Amino acid sequence: MANHTSMIDFIILEQMTAFAVIMQKHPGWVGKPLKVVYILLSVVYAVKQYFLKVAVYVYECVTSTALHLWFNFVSRTKSSLKNMSI
Repeated sequence: MANHTSMIDFIILEQMTAFAVIMQKHPGWVGKPLKVVYILLSVVYAVKQYFLKVAVYVYECVTSTALHLWFNFVSRTKSSLKNMSI
């Protein structure tokens, strides 16, 4: 952990291994490329959230359909077993 890490320190360290960073918005010429990075990261986050919602929706649809089919099968099987004469 380091306080007041410069951009060059961040770039060099990021080449060695991935690590978590808390960044701040900078004014001036440093802030312009950072603004692009922030926008790209927000787009990646939004796309990730969208696909997560889609995956949950598909999972719920498949699960509910499978459960519905299972309960229909069980109820039909029970009713057919009751109607059978032994």
